[in-house]
Amino acid sequence: MSNARLYRLAFVDEKGEVQPMDLIAVDQGFLERKVEVKTPYIAPTERAEVVVEFEREGRYSLKNMPFDPMHNEMMNMNGGHHGHHGGASVLDEGTEYVMAEFRVSGAGEFVEVEAELPDPPPPPPRAERTRRFHLSLSGMQWVINGMAWDMRNPLKEHVRVEGGTVEVWEITNDVRSMPHSMHLHGFPMWVLQRQNSPPQVADMAVDSSGQLPTDLGLKDTVLVWPGETVKVVDHFDGIGEKQLFPFHCHNLEHEDQGMMINVSVY
Repeated sequence: MSNARLYRLAFVDEKGEVQPMDLIAVDQGFLERKVEVKTPYIAPTERAEVVVEFEREGRYSLKNMPFDPMHNEMMNMNGGHHGHHGGASVLDEGTEYVMAEFRVSGAGEFVEVEAELPDPPPPPPRAERTRRFHLSLSGMQWVINGMAWDMRNPLKEHVRVEGGTVEVWEITNDVRSMPHSMHLHGFPMWVLQRQNSPPQVADMAVDSSGQLPTDLGLKDTVLVWPGETVKVVDHFDGIGEKQLFPFHCHNLEHEDQGMMINVSVY
């Protein structure tokens, strides 16, 4: 797992052709049915289970495909720069490179994946209220609704939620930001909608809600791009007594730079 890097993954044959994959499961289990994907985005702590058929003998590469990493935090209001993405890398994010190679020889056995999968996710429950979160850079800290993690007071309560309730969370990422993989401890999320997605993301949507194929199952991490709003449903059930659950960006540099708050469920 990468602590900060995003991937746009693809299996590519020797002719440079991208091989389709069947996406069958994400973070917390199976989808309702398989979905064909070619270059899905994967962020820190996101998971995707795929089935890929290598049709011919030869070499196949698992590649990171080119994309715009959208490090918009590097532009301030006056057009200046203040690189704050948390560390340099030998391989720039968003560039094409080979991650693994598969050499296929001899006759293989093809396993057909059923269209409908076992143990599909339950439908999202009806929400009782909407809560909004804004992700942004404030000075030298990444913040959620202007709040940042306080190491001097790690048990600080930032948000209060009544146990057993269902909420819609609208998570909006500032335009002058970068992608954030938002992770909620303890509770799954159903993705309802993506709004104002950048074109490289919107082009992968499966319907008018803007959902991506990787949004179609139960999630514990959701990637939010600069300028984008993602609506999710959270069901805060199974709590016998007050507990604190972190809500944070799983880009670990962002988490270390303040993008984490405690959700108090009581």
